[in-house]
Amino acid sequence: MNTVKNFFQKINPYKYDSVWLVRILYVDIFLSKFMKICRMTVIACTLVMTSIQTFLFLQRFDGIYFIKYFDLYAVSFLTLVAAFVVPYVYKSFDVGIGWLDSSPTVYVTNKTKRTIKLESFFLNSFVFLNTIVALFSAALYSVPVDGDDDVFFVFRICEDFFPRWKNFLSWFYRILFFPTAVILPSSLYLTLYCVTRLRFQFYLLLDLLRVVEESDNEGVDKEVLLYGRQHQEEITRKLKVCIKLHNEIYAITFAIRKKIDTFIFIFSIGSAIFGISVMVFYFSFQESLEGIRYLRVVTLLIAGVPILVNIFSCGQSIEDVSNEVVEVLQQVDWNYWNYENKFLYLMFLSHAQKTLQIKYSNNMAVNYALGVSIAKFVYSTLSIMSRLEDIDYGSH
Repeated sequence: MNTVKNFFQKINPYKYDSVWLVRILYVDIFLSKFMKICRMTVIACTLVMTSIQTFLFLQRFDGIYFIKYFDLYAVSFLTLVAAFVVPYVYKSFDVGIGWLDSSPTVYVTNKTKRTIKLESFFLNSFVFLNTIVALFSAALYSVPVDGDDDVFFVFRICEDFFPRWKNFLSWFYRILFFPTAVILPSSLYLTLYCVTRLRFQFYLLLDLLRVVEESDNEGVDKEVLLYGRQHQEEITRKLKVCIKLHNEIYAITFAIRKKIDTFIFIFSIGSAIFGISVMVFYFSFQESLEGIRYLRVVTLLIAGVPILVNIFSCGQSIEDVSNEVVEVLQQVDWNYWNYENKFLYLMFLSHAQKTLQIKYSNNMAVNYALGVSIAKFVYSTLSIMSRLEDIDYGSH
């Protein structure tokens, strides 16, 4: 059991990364040469196919043609964004990961150990299972189905312009569904990984704050401790450790956020366009959604929606735990501290008042409120499209 005596003892119980599986999948393996080749191949093929599709659309300028392939346009845009920004995002997170790996654990309670272990298990399990679902969805999309050329313009292009190479090019394109299923959510998984580990640092900070005023001189009158030099120096050291850790968490978070805020905004726009395109496609061709096509849509939603929910939850958890720091500070009995410690305490409390948020604009933060707003928008869009579908235009 930890006591005040080992407050400054570096007893790091996490010599290994507690969210190790996410790191293996989306840091170590993802940055391998093989995945780099896959990513560049996906970028090249997506750019070529999207350019050809755009040329054909401008040539035909057909509304039905646009609706049929609008969702693939959106996926292509989202894939290009994800594939292009992956190196930049990983480089942006590199400083944070380096700090997290080198940051020593100076004090941790058994309760916090269990909390970190449990949350790490949930995140590792979620990312692993969701990756399996995404690859299964990719497998479903790679299976040839009659009418695929109505969904994937690539197959129509292969048939019209490259009939001899049709089978080879079609299968090559279908195989690319597998690396695409990994590339698309990679930056989001890395965000979950880093934000989760930053939240764990907040847990350690809270443990430190709760024992700041504790002393080995139990039973001694507080008036005596007020003038006790050794006791006041111990409090000073504890406060400085807490302030240093708090400042480092905020500094790392702001540095990362400053680098990736543009990516978050672009990815949000791409996700919104993709969501709208899926709804348009569903209401336009829902009669043909049966069997394996239905499974394709279902597995795609199962793989995609939980990631967004976890992103919102992760952003909200950072806000909550940063606010909890203020609550714990306000409960500290600082009446019997000397002037220097009171000054440090008030400075710390003033700085901690600023809630830590994952923002991509001055007024928009990634939290439950944003999730609810998006859910309302999706529900409203579905309602409007459903009503438009039920209108009998022949009677007007």
